[in-house]
Amino acid sequence: MSIEMSNNEYKDSLMRMSDKDFNEYKALLTTMSNKKYKEYREMYAEMCAETGAKYTPVAFMEFVEWRKRVEALFKSYQVAAVNAGNI
Repeated sequence: MSIEMSNNEYKDSLMRMSDKDFNEYKALLTTMSNKKYKEYREMYAEMCAETGAKYTPVAFMEFVEWRKRVEALFKSYQVAAVNAGNI
């Protein structure tokens, strides 16, 4: 079983996106490094495989937004732990 969608499924899902979603998706891809994109894509594909969720561009955008919030939370905890050690 393939984790990711086929090229035809991907193209179809892009065609069904609203202009707003497509522009947000395009902006997301152009602001992300290739390495970070691949890392997020792999995490998202794994999540889809584990949960049975459908791999779509809009859901990928939502996943990336969620993951960035998680990473920011971990970073803030690390900073707080360092600051607590300096007291």
